[in-house]
Amino acid sequence: MTDELKEKCAVGFIRWLKEPPSEAPFRLLLLMEKQHNRGQDGGGIVIIDHEAQPGKDYIFQAKSPGQRPIADLFQQVDKHRAHPAIGGKIMLGHLRYGTYGGYSTETIQPVVIPGLKRRETLAFGGNFNLTNIKFLMQRLVDRKVDPAFTTDTQIIALGITANLHKGNHIIEALREEAIYWDGGWTFIGATGDGYTFIFRDPNGIRPAFYVITEQFVAGASERPALVTALGVSLNQIREVPPGYALIIDPQGNIDMEEIIPSGKYAGCSFERIYFSRGSDPDIYEERILLGKELAKPVLDAINWDVHNAWFTYVPNTAETAFYGLIKEAEELVFRKWIETKTEESPASAFTQYMSQFRVRIAKLLYKDQKLRTFITREDARSELVAHVYDVTYGIINEGDTIVVIDDSIVRGTTLKNTLLRLLNRLNPGHIVIVSSAPQIRYPDFYGIDMSRLSELIAFRAAIELLKERDMSNIIEQVYNECLDMENKPDDEIYNAVKKIYAPFSVEEISSKIAELVKPEEMQAKLTIVYQSIEGLHRAISKNTGDWYFTGNYPTPGGIRMVNRAFIQFVNNETEKRPYDVEI
Repeated sequence: MTDELKEKCAVGFIRWLKEPPSEAPFRLLLLMEKQHNRGQDGGGIVIIDHEAQPGKDYIFQAKSPGQRPIADLFQQVDKHRAHPAIGGKIMLGHLRYGTYGGYSTETIQPVVIPGLKRRETLAFGGNFNLTNIKFLMQRLVDRKVDPAFTTDTQIIALGITANLHKGNHIIEALREEAIYWDGGWTFIGATGDGYTFIFRDPNGIRPAFYVITEQFVAGASERPALVTALGVSLNQIREVPPGYALIIDPQGNIDMEEIIPSGKYAGCSFERIYFSRGSDPDIYEERILLGKELAKPVLDAINWDVHNAWFTYVPNTAETAFYGLIKEAEELVFRKWIETKTEESPASAFTQYMSQFRVRIAKLLYKDQKLRTFITREDARSELVAHVYDVTYGIINEGDTIVVIDDSIVRGTTLKNTLLRLLNRLNPGHIVIVSSAPQIRYPDFYGIDMSRLSELIAFRAAIELLKERDMSNIIEQVYNECLDMENKPDDEIYNAVKKIYAPFSVEEISSKIAELVKPEEMQAKLTIVYQSIEGLHRAISKNTGDWYFTGNYPTPGGIRMVNRAFIQFVNNETEKRPYDVEI
């Protein structure tokens, strides 16, 4: 994705069932390193020796707010090898992106909520976002719990520990709290007396995987990370069912407990398009299929003139979809060639095919990963992001067509300010930007940093079309409907923002997006081709969470948030997020 998005975040744990090997903490760090694509603004680990004798420090905690957190944590662990808890059997890890809450040590997970007793002490972290944190904060206050922070992690962890202080078992504590949560989550945690868990939301929005061996139980956000870091086979990995928690007790007994009844499955499809590691075989195949689905519309966009076209991709996460696009395009073009060729010698037929019908590919765009990491933080990106990309000269002839596949187009800012200007230097006649994801029309409130409607280029395009066609009354109508639903019960609310898009076809919005992102100095024709919703569902058939594209949110909180996001848009409250806690 050329528009950088961040996902909160990556989790991992190892619960050793036998005496941990000396390299055990570094095994946890390797598990986190294999998920670094999910978090590069900080990381933390917690090691608990729940079997330690009274008087011994039984918790080791290390945090790094830097942009090379794994390397820093490695040094911290190595430095503190003599810590009494470092050989404990419970190890939790977390990587984060600093989408909210700054970059300080205090915002890094896992958090530790200390209690007077070990059973009341909780280490906790998650890949999550809840839509009703303000409500949960007030619920804590009503229970005479006084949070020292307003971070969502602290609020959720304090709710759990409030139940532990009442004497509840960890399973009971999770059940008591989870019925009030609305959102997507994969939580990991451990109590000081040795209960360890990984817990997934009832709709399966966020991914959670685990593996059980004779030596350990481990869990993570990514399946390939478990395979690579822990040396297990792919067929040993299992998925945590929605609404369930895998629980390991202090003695190492393992159980899968239903915490909250599962709802309609809504595994996030966008996560699989972009955030998840492409080395997972299922995700690899899905991205291949996404590319294949785009072949015909792309060929139609260039009038099947592959002789004067070059195909490429950006960024690296789009590479697999690129392979699928090329494979299917070659197949379709070959069939067309077979239909048109006349009787002639094999040599001349082959020459004709290679000169006129061969799909040509080139590596035209480069992304400097080291520089990208260096300017991850928002305050530096706007000025320096143009230098993250570069283009290959000497391949494209003046007037040629360039086809570029990206995994998604969200804000369109990098496309307009950088990529199109770079490609324009090659003097093409036509540029076709292809998105392997459909138009992202709606914000996300379940863990990816897309919570403001004004950031979405598809939304801005629809608003522009309404204004151009004297249909601004629809904006006012939707605004009033959103206001009217603010305090209505769940069964009386709906996504009113869908009405913003209703008057227009996908093609009309795509054309307007092309107008909005096209630089003024660009002379080439610009076409934007998006994945269809039908193509998305064919390619990613099991993970059906598609609210980014359809507005079909799987929880009432998601519907409330999108309506609130529209209210904030109309009120020009650009700095607010719909679910922020206000003190």
